[in-house]
Amino acid sequence: MNIQQLYSEVSAKIIAELEAGAVPWLKCWKGTNTGLVPANAISKRAYSGINVPILWLTAAEKGYEKHAWLTYQQAAAAGGQVRKGEKSTHIVFTKPLLLKDKETEEERKGRMLRVFSVFNISQIDGLELVEATPPTVVERYEAAERFIKATEAKIFEPPT
Repeated sequence: MNIQQLYSEVSAKIIAELEAGAVPWLKCWKGTNTGLVPANAISKRAYSGINVPILWLTAAEKGYEKHAWLTYQQAAAAGGQVRKGEKSTHIVFTKPLLLKDKETEEERKGRMLRVFSVFNISQIDGLELVEATPPTVVERYEAAERFIKATEAKIFEPPT
């Protein structure tokens, strides 16, 4: 699938949702979905840009309860196996580039675009991912204190 096909597919899905009276980017707030922003199930890195509505629409359409995604290779490396017959969801990877004209040696900014295929973790068998537990209030305060100390900022309280 090329980038233009992906753009057309995403646009068509969003338009169909709007024509049906739904606002697709709000669907993530309903139901039993845990974690509102789609993220990579291993790195925990949140997806951004057009990938967010792409993955929200797919999750809503297929009934996925979690917004955690992996490529086929990532699933295999984690000990999982994508079930036979499961269909991937196409997302976009973009990266800024500095391009140099061979003739004029002039530099200009550009972008690399690449399509990737990802699977929701509910499409994968054998994964043993450890769910991260949120830090306690005490752990959050301790982390904040460590951060403040590491800045070596001089903090003064005004006289009362």
